[in-house]
Amino acid sequence: MAEHLAVAVAPQRLSTIRPGHAIVQHTTGFWLVAAAFVSLQAFGTVPTPLWPLYAIRDGLSPTTVTLAFACMVVGAGTSLYLFGHLSDRVGRRRIIVPALAFGIAAAAVMAWWPTLPGLLIGRVLTGVAVGLMASTATTYLTELYRAGHPAQPRSRVPATVASVTNLNGLSIGPLVAGALLH
Repeated sequence: MAEHLAVAVAPQRLSTIRPGHAIVQHTTGFWLVAAAFVSLQAFGTVPTPLWPLYAIRDGLSPTTVTLAFACMVVGAGTSLYLFGHLSDRVGRRRIIVPALAFGIAAAAVMAWWPTLPGLLIGRVLTGVAVGLMASTATTYLTELYRAGHPAQPRSRVPATVASVTNLNGLSIGPLVAGALLH
């Protein structure tokens, strides 16, 4: 009986939205989440080609540069461990928005405090942002796609977009930084 009620409630909820409107809304949301995901992943890797320059400018040792990279991993690991499951309870949007806010905060810290302490704090904040986004965006893309395309519940599109978005974001960041440095 519970299955019957669930099936009966879902169409009723969608019927309150104008015909075709829910699909446009979910499709738009799908691509907005993909854009946020690729942007945050790219931001996470933008500093990669900058660290050799920071090392020269500030006289940083290779160990210090390695620790800077580890700061992002600590931030990402901590956010995945502590908050990775949170979007299941509070909703995907309520995690993606703070992820973007952490990314913006990280950018602000690194821009306004470009010495080692600021860069390390910025890297931790970047890790938190990336961890929150990675744990939420892939699931959210699947949910949005399925809601917008109910006739294609087993489509590989959301998984493919999530993978391509993730990998492209990771590769676009250093490319952009390199182009800006050139």
